[in-house]
Amino acid sequence: MAPQVSIPEAIDLFRYSNTALGGNGQVGTWPGKIIAKLRELNASGEVGFAVARKRSNRGSWQEGRAGFDLRVNTTYIESLPKEQQLPALSLVLVHEATHASLDFTRLYDEMAARRVPIYYYRELIGPGVFNETADIPGKGPGKRVTLPKGGFRDYGEQSEALKKEQLVDFVLSRESYADDIDAQWVIDNIANWGGLKNRWPETKANFIDKLAVNRFDTFYTARILDVMESVDRQADWDTMLDWVESMKPIREALQSLSSNRGHADRIQALNRKWKIDLTAEPARRR
Repeated sequence: MAPQVSIPEAIDLFRYSNTALGGNGQVGTWPGKIIAKLRELNASGEVGFAVARKRSNRGSWQEGRAGFDLRVNTTYIESLPKEQQLPALSLVLVHEATHASLDFTRLYDEMAARRVPIYYYRELIGPGVFNETADIPGKGPGKRVTLPKGGFRDYGEQSEALKKEQLVDFVLSRESYADDIDAQWVIDNIANWGGLKNRWPETKANFIDKLAVNRFDTFYTARILDVMESVDRQADWDTMLDWVESMKPIREALQSLSSNRGHADRIQALNRKWKIDLTAEPARRR
């Protein structure tokens, strides 16, 4: 049995939100595309409730599959208090419809699919959204739909990450997305979202791993030094090294770089700063 909450009402809740009506803002014209896609899917019977294999899955999108293309996990919605089901459903629909309506590569697609719901979440825990669908003449006025500020912790974490320009770190910390980047992606994006100083230690480890794949190409391996030099705190340095997949390719990359005097000096500076020998087999504290 499907949850007793209306999908069309959840679509309209987003449709009349400030997030959706504030086009050309921080999410540009995306909300209009998301609403159009949701209405199209609903009209064609391609959005609905289904029990997901994983209880933690809130929803999914896959065009052309048997059953609903856009699915909302019945178990997730039913696990929530009744007053939270409508806004929670609306958030899931917006997230999945972003995947359906925007044409990005997988990592950027996931960042976009989180960005719009984050702004919507902020509105729901703030002033709330007036429920136009429930505003029926003769049946009393509609009311504002809100979410509790203390609930939905993952949305709160994503909101904080976006505020700090660290949404990319949040998404890359999900294991399934860590392999979506390669050395060239690191080079192309190393200065984005606040630059290396603003990256999580775990993200820096991922960057180093990808750069070390090309361990004898200085175009890539020299940027390993840039990543390492961006670390200021011992705890962050330790976390970064704990998260690298293997020190062997990194060690070989640094050994190769050592043939250049300038790079060798930078490696030695890192050794002194962190009391380590990065080119030893294995790298060890001194």
